[in-house]
Amino acid sequence: MPQPAWTQRRISWMVPDGKRGACRHPGSKSRVKRVTWAFSDADCRRACAQLLLCFAYEYAKLGRFSKCHLQLEPTDSTYPILGHSCFAKTWDGHAAIMAFPPFLSPNPPPRPPSPPPRLPPPPPPPAPPPPPQPPPPPHPLAPPPPVP
Repeated sequence: MPQPAWTQRRISWMVPDGKRGACRHPGSKSRVKRVTWAFSDADCRRACAQLLLCFAYEYAKLGRFSKCHLQLEPTDSTYPILGHSCFAKTWDGHAAIMAFPPFLSPNPPPRPPSPPPRLPPPPPPPAPPPPPQPPPPPHPLAPPPPVP
């Protein structure tokens, strides 16, 4: 049977912030995860690699027990807890920070149309005409006006 396309991508692993510890999620205290006991680190890594919605795995060796958390939310950093290691999945070198890797994501929804451009404000109304000016006084050398 042919393998799904997503399994043919190159998966690699990185420590989210370069520090050992438990996985942390951006802006979220709740963790969506699957917990399995008695796994080896290699088994835990393999389980996350085979689960499309696994963003990272957290492995802890606690005495004679081992714990595997498959992280089903994006992981961006670690919290220092002794004995815990967090490894984030990358697809072809890109961190798995979205629900589906880029090559499986559905097309984004269309952008809403842009609003129509704003019209410039109307011009101000014309200024009223100036009041009429009184006639200039008669010139002193002009003849007097005729009497009616």
